Amino acid sequence: MKRPKTEAKSPKTPAANPADAEHPCRIPTTAQLAQLAATLAKDLNNPFQLSRAEATLLAYAAWHLWHGADRVRNEVARDYYVSPSERAAAREVARPKRYPLGKAEFLRIMLPKQRAEARAKAWRDYNLKLAGKNSETATVVELQAASSQWTPIQTQAEFVFSELGFRRWWDKYHAAQVSAGRRNAAAKRKKKAKKRRKARPPVDQLRNALLPHLT
Repeated sequence: MKRPKTEAKSPKTPAANPADAEHPCRIPTTAQLAQLAATLAKDLNNPFQLSRAEATLLAYAAWHLWHGADRVRNEVARDYYVSPSERAAAREVARPKRYPLGKAEFLRIMLPKQRAEARAKAWRDYNLKLAGKNSETATVVELQAASSQWTPIQTQAEFVFSELGFRRWWDKYHAAQVSAGRRNAAAKRKKKAKKRRKARPPVDQLRNALLPHLT
């Protein structure tokens, strides 16, 4: 007698965020809340003589404490989470052969296809972004203060974090530059076509000027 075929289970897809893998619903279990409430109760004079109302208040306090800690943890996890596409991009980046790593060498590694002027502008805007300043309105003093915050990279671990932060910023920055360049090019083409149309004489004027010669 043949056994019925069982469908192969599809592999579970990895969570988009490490925190979601451990807390898919972001709700603590009863045991977790009870343990946290017991920790909070240690500061009381006699935690074993709590009334039901006092125990309920402790449980609510434990819930708010857990929820706040979970929110902070998720925010930090998102900052340090590296997506598969970012891992692939990191593998294409050359690794420094020696440390400490200066600014010029770091930019040559991160932006190998960019000119020196483009690297310098990107570095200026990147440091101003980290300092919370607008690159269009920043003063010379603010630019110097923002640039002075960067120090040479000493280890490979520092390079990995610096490379990740810079690349995340550069992807958005470069995409905005490309989009702005396309908009400007389209506006120039539209303006040039409008000038050509104005340079041409109207059809009625051409007809009136040619009719006497044709009759």
